[in-house]
Amino acid sequence: MRAMPEPSLTYIDPFSLANNESTVEREVSLGSMQRLAELVIKSTGDAAVSLHFGSDPLGFRVMQGEIVAPVTMKCERCLKPMPVEVVATVNVGLVKNSKQAKNLPGQYEPLLLESDEPVSLTELVEDELILSLPIAPRHELKERCIDLDEYTAEEGSQEEKKNPFAALAALKEKH
Repeated sequence: MRAMPEPSLTYIDPFSLANNESTVEREVSLGSMQRLAELVIKSTGDAAVSLHFGSDPLGFRVMQGEIVAPVTMKCERCLKPMPVEVVATVNVGLVKNSKQAKNLPGQYEPLLLESDEPVSLTELVEDELILSLPIAPRHELKERCIDLDEYTAEEGSQEEKKNPFAALAALKEKH
């Protein structure tokens, strides 16, 4: 396994990397990821990228690894900003056409690369992060995004309110 040189790694050739059993480990700036920025409140800093390119035992060329990035999203429980560590587990098969994609074993997602042109590492990382964003991010209850004392007080006051159908229940019992 050989690691790719860090500074020149803006575009990569996944098939060449897979043929050479290469590993890409670097940090990619979140600042240039416009599509990701539209889905989160804040995306600054870097994504830690660790990807291995190679072949599986059946001869399929694959890209496997992990991408970790810090973002800020809106909590669906309290609607306040909250930090989220997005972890994208990458397990894709590199294919050149839809026929190859159909023949991939089920454990791989296809990455369709129809031409031999280099691929933007930033766009590849951005795609994986977007796919790994939580659908409904929420603070853990122990973080108390909702003031539980206020919530409990509201519940108690609702129980004390009179049931509007209590009078009907009384009439029903008389007849």
